[in-house]
Amino acid sequence: MKRIVVIGAGGMAREVHFMGYVVSDLNALTDRDSRDEVLGDYCWLREHATEIDAVTIGIGTPAARLKVRNEIQQVLPKVEFPVLVHPTAYLDFETARIGQGALICAGVVGTLNIVLEPFALCNFGCTLGHEAVIGEGSVINPGANISGGVTIGGGVLVGTGAQVLQYRTVGDRVTVGAGAVVTHDVEPGTTVIGIPARPINKSETKVSGEVSTKYPYAPWPQFAPEEVEAAMRVLQSGKVNYWTGTEGREFEKEFAEFAGCKHAIALANGTVALETALKALGIGPGDEVITTTRTFIASASSVVAVGARPVVADVDCDSQNLSADTIKPMITPRTKAIIAVHLAGWPCEMDGIMELARHHGLKVVEDCAQAQGAIYKGKRVGSIGDAAAFSFCQDKIMTTGGEGGMLTANDTELWQRAWSYKDHGKSYDAVYNREHPIGFRWLHESFGTNGRMTEMQAAIGRVALKKVPGWIETRRRYAAILNGRLSQVRGLRIATPPSHSQHAYYKYYVFVRPEQLRAGWDRDRIMQAICAEGVPCSVGSCSEIYLEKAFAPERRQKRRLPVAKELGETSLMFLVHPTLTTESIEHACQVVEKVMAAASAPAVVLNTSLKAALSAANSL
Repeated sequence: MKRIVVIGAGGMAREVHFMGYVVSDLNALTDRDSRDEVLGDYCWLREHATEIDAVTIGIGTPAARLKVRNEIQQVLPKVEFPVLVHPTAYLDFETARIGQGALICAGVVGTLNIVLEPFALCNFGCTLGHEAVIGEGSVINPGANISGGVTIGGGVLVGTGAQVLQYRTVGDRVTVGAGAVVTHDVEPGTTVIGIPARPINKSETKVSGEVSTKYPYAPWPQFAPEEVEAAMRVLQSGKVNYWTGTEGREFEKEFAEFAGCKHAIALANGTVALETALKALGIGPGDEVITTTRTFIASASSVVAVGARPVVADVDCDSQNLSADTIKPMITPRTKAIIAVHLAGWPCEMDGIMELARHHGLKVVEDCAQAQGAIYKGKRVGSIGDAAAFSFCQDKIMTTGGEGGMLTANDTELWQRAWSYKDHGKSYDAVYNREHPIGFRWLHESFGTNGRMTEMQAAIGRVALKKVPGWIETRRRYAAILNGRLSQVRGLRIATPPSHSQHAYYKYYVFVRPEQLRAGWDRDRIMQAICAEGVPCSVGSCSEIYLEKAFAPERRQKRRLPVAKELGETSLMFLVHPTLTTESIEHACQVVEKVMAAASAPAVVLNTSLKAALSAANSL
């Protein structure tokens, strides 16, 4: 049996450690994992050289991977650096060219003629198009999409969820920010962010100070061995479909209990959950559905998908959510439903919304895509409206392997209609409660579609669901640190939920105060300066979805919604997911404090006589 030593200390090392057990006959040991033998520094490697067959580098930073490689080669010049491929990854190995030390993690998908240079790392769930080239030591982070014909240089970091379009070239030592879309070639040594990706102008964004710009920010999600094992167990069983296995039905029961609802339906994704809820509520052509302006477009596209018209309402300036006051002016005789989005995990003020809806005979769908586990007046979100939709997409509070969704409801008839629609129109009663003669079983009593979740997704979800309370506790703890520190920073506005609401903190928002900034500074420059210091920061969710080209002129607002417009120009969004550390959150606070010290204008202090004069003038 070979003995392979894993060099690394974080989540990546633990994942590689697990890969060592499931790939071939390798026996992996990690150097910092307390569950295993704790190895020492490079002196340990030298002393135990005769016991070591191979070394792999479980580190997710390009420069560090190559630096450690060089140091190990000095200590063990003849050591082998094996290629590790997770069993759930798929590449066309007949046409692929893979260099030594490359790591291919769970769920990676690659097509023809892929080239991975030595020590390249393809992280969880990333995709590689045909003839893509990943340079030496480069790291492709979870969920990133490298399109066909792309060339990634050496020492490149591609952020979580980023995309590089076809036949683009990304130079050496480039950093592509999380969620960025690269539409043009990128020069070596550049950092690019945004959609489309644009270079950060370092001369404008760098500010003086002593805060370190080198700090690791762990990606989210990270699948633990028990989640990987759950998916592998289902795959190996061959019972991978909702009708052949039991994982989906068990997941539905467990999620309904978690959400405090009578019923739950496991679905392919959150968008399908929204569409299914609207269908079950009887929403269709000629109807209007009021939804929020600050959201992902699925909150509106799901309305269009059932033939109805989305009507976009403004939001509250603190929660960034719909309220009864913003919904009421948008109600017309055609209005049939409201989609209330709990943005970033902050619950909508549901009492007012439900009272308004009942007064006008409207249905309410809670969009809980970003709010799993949030609580409003003692009730979990998803249990308050007529129906609710949850998303388990890539970076949500929990994920079922990249995609997934859930519909919840308390009304049994609504649930039965939704259950039928998601499964080609099958009747639940005909499937489970009736006896059928020998021969063909007549089950379809209406028309529907296929929105079922796979058994692998459900198996992952069942494991993850047990972890959600702890994850949310960590998110709230990190948000409390940010609230405490950033509330003292001039130029920023902090918003916190009322005591009757418990925020789930999918993401953390603060808002820039333009009136307190120096000349030449605005939200975009502040965001770029924070990113330049190595702290992930973005504007957050789309603030005015009606400005998307998908909205035909007749569907757009006649005038821009004022609160949404202001939020879109002032919001900053930060990460608080549970794989981060308290140290990384503190580091983010230090960077924001440093940037805002440069960006904010000093407060004007009035002397006593001037205050008295102004007071007298105001009283006239």
